Amino acid sequence: MARHEFYRQCKLERPFVQGRREEGTFVEHRKDGSFEVLVSWISDKIAQIGNVVRLKDEEGNWSEGWRVVEAWERRKGERVEAAVRDYKHQRKVSDV
Repeated sequence: MARHEFYRQCKLERPFVQGRREEGTFVEHRKDGSFEVLVSWISDKIAQIGNVVRLKDEEGNWSEGWRVVEAWERRKGERVEAAVRDYKHQRKVSDV
């Protein structure tokens, strides 16, 4: 993730295929079918509703066919990276 680029948090979906499910996703069943859904930070340049994008996981494998269905908050890469690490400090601030 480039620290000085902007990223947007997006809800992504693709048709659910039995036996294929990415880690960190959930399946949403609707009248128009079943969809594999996830929320991810993607580059602001491609975070347009309706765009179909491919995502790279931590091992470098590509996952294709994700459609942007919602786009929310916009942040610089350095702020996204810091927020991803926030959970590591939760215990320190929540213990009484």
